[in-house]
Amino acid sequence: MKHLSAVTIAVIASLHFFTISFAGEHSPRHEPKASGDIKLYGGLKALLQEEMALIEKSMSRLVREIASGNWEKIASIARNIEESFIIKKQLSKSQKEELGSKLPELFKDIDGEFHKAAGMLAKVADKRHAELVTFYFYKLSDSCVRCHSKYAKVRFPNFDKKTGGHNNSH
Repeated sequence: MKHLSAVTIAVIASLHFFTISFAGEHSPRHEPKASGDIKLYGGLKALLQEEMALIEKSMSRLVREIASGNWEKIASIARNIEESFIIKKQLSKSQKEELGSKLPELFKDIDGEFHKAAGMLAKVADKRHAELVTFYFYKLSDSCVRCHSKYAKVRFPNFDKKTGGHNNSH
């Protein structure tokens, strides 16, 4: 039997944590304003929330499919994430302009890395390369953590400087 690499073991161990972290309720509620949070309103906010909910479900499904070695399902889910579920398909021209003007460059960079990692995950799943599948799943979840710790502290208050802030040095 092949020995698992340290990266594979670390990613598999994080799958349990990741599944638990998404199990909690993330519904909107009365929340204080926090610096760094991106303020979007109306239809644009609703579309982004719907997109995030679909990504959350897909990430949870990926945990199950990776653990089961269901390569075709992994690749399919990753391609859906890469191509975006709603945002690219349903935004009007004015919504695209609003989103482009309101989103910070770092947010756009993290989003680009997220979708690139999803594409790579699909490719390595097609090749049934388990170690790289877990690596690219890690890259996806790392992008989530980086973005949420920077731009969604109200929704994810555990990302603060004392206990849960993301350290960008790897």
